[in-house]
Amino acid sequence: MEAPKRPADEVLERQVVLKRQKVDSDPSTALVKSDANDKQLSLSSKGPRRTSSLDSPIMLLTGHADAVKTLKFNPEGTVIASGSEDKLIFLWNVQGECENFGVLKGHQNTVLELHWTTDGSNILSASPDKSVRCCDAQTGKYS
Repeated sequence: MEAPKRPADEVLERQVVLKRQKVDSDPSTALVKSDANDKQLSLSSKGPRRTSSLDSPIMLLTGHADAVKTLKFNPEGTVIASGSEDKLIFLWNVQGECENFGVLKGHQNTVLELHWTTDGSNILSASPDKSVRCCDAQTGKYS
């Protein structure tokens, strides 16, 4: 047997909720403000400190013909590798215009997972075509 629901107070409908994000150790930053109906969401003027050397925290990477399934930064954080349903791995520069400087071909099906080796010289990729491939990130040649 359920207890009857009590009506919401008018005061509750006009309340503002403040949530502290857990991205920064400085307690004076990163407040998120929203009303009770979650109609508005805004960050306070004091956001989390940037720790990235990227020109912009948002990058537009265009080129894949199908959905991207995996994306990884190289160990130095200067290159992104993205794998897609189009069976390709794209390499992107992170700094500046975020240009695509390499396309790796070799899988017969979707690239579901990829990883950089610890020295950043090779990219390992897996696909449902029952293959795991190792590619030299500089030359684009598979071993």
